[in-house]
Amino acid sequence: MRAVRTPPRRLFSAATSRRPIPLIDLSHPPEIAARDIHAACRSVGFFQILGHGVPETLRARVLSEAAGFFALPQSSKDELSIWKSADKVRGYQRIHENVTQGVADWHEGFDCFLEQPSATAHHGTNLWPAEQPSFRSVILEYVDEMQRVGGLVTSLMARSLGLPPGHFSPFYDCGFWGLRAIHYPRAVAADATTASTAAAHEQRAAAGPELGCGVHTDY
Repeated sequence: MRAVRTPPRRLFSAATSRRPIPLIDLSHPPEIAARDIHAACRSVGFFQILGHGVPETLRARVLSEAAGFFALPQSSKDELSIWKSADKVRGYQRIHENVTQGVADWHEGFDCFLEQPSATAHHGTNLWPAEQPSFRSVILEYVDEMQRVGGLVTSLMARSLGLPPGHFSPFYDCGFWGLRAIHYPRAVAADATTASTAAAHEQRAAAGPELGCGVHTDY
């Protein structure tokens, strides 16, 4: 059967650029997907993917489990505070606890990472809600899928450079991963009780309108 290549699609354009962000179909033959990735990386520098094979049912379960977690009583979520983790980055953050460029963010989040021994920089075990055991299993199933997709994209990037598909494999045989679930509540006029500290409340008040998350260059 001859593969029929669909025309490149575009989801949206960056507000400050006339160049659309390319959409790469991973279900295309490897040589075609690699060629498209090569062109995207040399022209725009970013790309989006489809045809990745991650089941839609799994993606829906991840969102459902995340919504279920953030709907837990505040006291239950606070039991999983990042300040109770070994490396102080795993677990739950209240609204305004995450600060970007000096301004408290209007969201609550949950972070988990690859569990590593204490000799490493990010060490320790993840904190999971006891009253929602399915949260952990679904999240880790999704992480497995993301690692599979990441490996596929990396092999295609190697192909795009004229290298064997497995060229980069020895460099990430135990790659570190992190996942963050975020809940952006409806912005409301907040008082000091919604800020985790008085300083965070003052930062919020001085900043004006709430931002779900400040500007980042890494995601």
